[in-house]
Amino acid sequence: MLKETLDNLHQLISEGQLESDARRALTVYRKMTGTAYLDDPSYENRMALFTEWFMFDYAKTVEGVSPVDFYIAGKHEISDRERHTLEALKKNIHDVFWVKWASGEQLKLWAMYLDKYFIVDGVENASMFRKHDLFEARIVDLNLKWYMLNGFCRHPASAYKFIYTQMKQIRDNKGEGLEEFIHRLASMSLMSERARNINVNEIYKTAAA
Repeated sequence: MLKETLDNLHQLISEGQLESDARRALTVYRKMTGTAYLDDPSYENRMALFTEWFMFDYAKTVEGVSPVDFYIAGKHEISDRERHTLEALKKNIHDVFWVKWASGEQLKLWAMYLDKYFIVDGVENASMFRKHDLFEARIVDLNLKWYMLNGFCRHPASAYKFIYTQMKQIRDNKGEGLEEFIHRLASMSLMSERARNINVNEIYKTAAA
């Protein structure tokens, strides 16, 4: 049901009434995270992150509500199962995660802002993650199991100390500036992806200044 519901939301954005809103939102998102181009290796993952940000966080649609609520309001018939999935998606956790371990289709992740561990199920590409990997993503609690959504943005392992320190400060400030920091990290990641001849730590330190 999770995949089907996400597919329906994607269709609403790409083909439905929210298409023009999504184009405007993309301009806003690129100002925060940098502009990814088709030839960037992380292009598809970053566009998936944008779609998720638009669905859950961007509330400037024609109706002044989030695309998820717009979808719910526009459905004449919606099953209890789909409604449950949509409500779960609205409560997704957006964080930077550190991989404790990967096994089969499971990941044990530490959410760096929340300072909590999660066992995430159904990760079809779990083999591409390694212990101590760092990445931005969203996870959702559905029927007492955690699942990861499609978008993610990798960060170099050497940036761990910097990210940890910043997340601790944000935690001490009760979450103020969290989303802005995650978006800045995405911009730093894009810079490091393109400027491979520059020390990663210098990119993160300089971009954060």
